[in-house]
Amino acid sequence: MKKWFLLFLFLFACAENNQKKNYLLAEQLLEKKNYELALQQFKKVLQQSNESELTIQANYEIGKIYFFYLSKSSEALEFFQKYIELSKNKNQQYYQAKMFIGDIFFKKIKNYNQAILYYSSLLNENLSDQQMATIIYRLGRSHFFLWEFDRAIYFYKILMEKYTDSMESKNIEFNLGNSYVSLAEKSTDQKVEKENYLTAISYFEKSLLKQKKSDNSIFVQFALAEAYFHIEQYEKAKINYEEIKERYPGKKIIFSKLSKINEKLKK
Repeated sequence: MKKWFLLFLFLFACAENNQKKNYLLAEQLLEKKNYELALQQFKKVLQQSNESELTIQANYEIGKIYFFYLSKSSEALEFFQKYIELSKNKNQQYYQAKMFIGDIFFKKIKNYNQAILYYSSLLNENLSDQQMATIIYRLGRSHFFLWEFDRAIYFYKILMEKYTDSMESKNIEFNLGNSYVSLAEKSTDQKVEKENYLTAISYFEKSLLKQKKSDNSIFVQFALAEAYFHIEQYEKAKINYEEIKERYPGKKIIFSKLSKINEKLKK
C-alpha cells in the first residue's frame, strides 16, 4: 500500500511539474506573439488539472488570446466565464474578466440584457474612476438600445455628475438629448412630448457649445434643428439647418426640411 501511495505522489509531482512547464512555455510564446502556439500550451495546462491556480489562470489567458488577438468572441466568452466560475479570489483580475464578458455581450454579440447583467454586478466594486465611467456609460447605451430610455437617462446623468473628466462624458449631453427625443417620440401625451423635446433641446445646445469646433458638431446641430422642427419653432430650426446645409453629409434632407419650413412660414 505504501508503495502505491509513493507512486501516486511521484506521478502527481510529475504532472504538476509538467503543468508548470506548459504554463511557462505558453507565457514565453505569448510574449513572442505566437498566439496559436501559446493557446495550445495553455490548453495543455487545462488538461492536467481541474482547479489548480495555474488552471484557473490559464482560462483567463486563453480568454484574452481569443478576445484580443484572434477575434473569437464566443470562445473568449466561454473561457472568461469558466475563469469566473473557478476563481477563488475576487481581485482586480476577477472584475476585469467580468468587464470583458460585459464587453463581449455589449460590443460583439449585442445581447444588451446580458451586458447589463455583468456590468451591473460591478457597480459596487472597488474599481478605478475610468473603469466605473466606462461601465456606467455602457449601461446607459445598453438600456438605450433596449428602448429603455428612462434607464438610459438615469445612467447618463450619473456619468455627467460624477465622472465629468472621463472620456465617456465627452458627448454625454448629446446622448441625453437623443434619449429625451426618443422619449418624446414614444409619448402619447402631447404635453409630455413637448416637454421632452424642450429638455432634449437644452442638452443639444449644451453639447453644441462643447463641440463647436469638432467634426461631430454638425450632427449635434442637425439634432437640435430637428427638435425645434418637431415643436414647430420653425425660425430656430431654419437657423440651425442653414448653418450646416453645406457641410452635412445628407444635403438632400436639409434642403427638404428648409423647403418645408419656408412653406410653413409663408402661411
